[in-house]
Amino acid sequence: MVDLGNLVTVDYTAAAGATAPATAYANWAAELGVSPTATLYAMDADDSSWAVNFAASPMGSSPVIVGMVSSEGGVGFYKKAPVNTAALNVTTIPNVSRMNVLTDRPDVLFTFHPQADLKSVGLKLQRAGTTTIIGGRVQQYQSTTTPINVADFAMRLNGNSGCVLIVSAPAGDTPVPLYVMDGTVNLSGALMDTVAAGTTRQISASVSYATAALSAARLDELKVVNSLAWTGTPVAMRLFGDGRVSRKNYQLGDLGQGIGRVKGTVKNKGTPSNTPVYRRVRLLRLRDSMAIREQWSDPVTGAYDFQWIDELQDYIVMSLDHTRNFRMVSADYAVVELMP
Repeated sequence: MVDLGNLVTVDYTAAAGATAPATAYANWAAELGVSPTATLYAMDADDSSWAVNFAASPMGSSPVIVGMVSSEGGVGFYKKAPVNTAALNVTTIPNVSRMNVLTDRPDVLFTFHPQADLKSVGLKLQRAGTTTIIGGRVQQYQSTTTPINVADFAMRLNGNSGCVLIVSAPAGDTPVPLYVMDGTVNLSGALMDTVAAGTTRQISASVSYATAALSAARLDELKVVNSLAWTGTPVAMRLFGDGRVSRKNYQLGDLGQGIGRVKGTVKNKGTPSNTPVYRRVRLLRLRDSMAIREQWSDPVTGAYDFQWIDELQDYIVMSLDHTRNFRMVSADYAVVELMP
């Protein structure tokens, strides 16, 4: 069993695959009475990911049927339906290296990704009753005449009863590692199995989400965090199921690890030099103008410093003149540094 954190666990077994992925998919389609060739979603592309609806939630205790399919060889599950479904390339996942996901990343991510820049070919998704089937191929981008770095796959989601993933690698090609991970935080994940060239492997898994109520002590901790965040102390925290605290702000949809920093100075333009001033400074997330932080610049130096923010977001910095002598000044695409 793998504990992904955030109250999610994955119990799985790995074994030799009895049938090839294409055969398995065709058999499942016949059993469900759906087309073995048609698809409910067009999913052949490079550097893409798609929000899809499953027939039923594949994760125990979660009612969410929205999932994700990636052209890089990945399928994701959610505890909470994603809001921002724009595709996003991530190239910093340990061992997997490259994956295209939705901007709102999945809570559970199964990957079957040969170590290359991939595209999807012949991807299909069908559903009937509480069962969803997904299948097709991922292969190296611009590899057409003789495809390389290939992974053929078929995945069956049986609602809360679990899922089956079958993956094969052609003879003479590269091995395909099969990982499961928390796509939002714990990107290192766990290696479930490796598909050697010329073989087929099968993963049988069940994903559980154990919801838990907040204790009185945890609620008090949240109140403290909220209070600190509005007094200028750089705090953006996430509570884990066991009470640990992280700087990553889950509710705000952070993409990174909360190790970013935006700093600068507020000055009035003058001659021969500009004069530092004391002003209210706001930090907004560029994609939706959400107010992330606010503070007053230093009255002596005019400096402001927003620490421990999401390093993968773009921001707008806004300065407001409470003396009403000047209009608001703003700058987009503020430079995001990493905390030392």
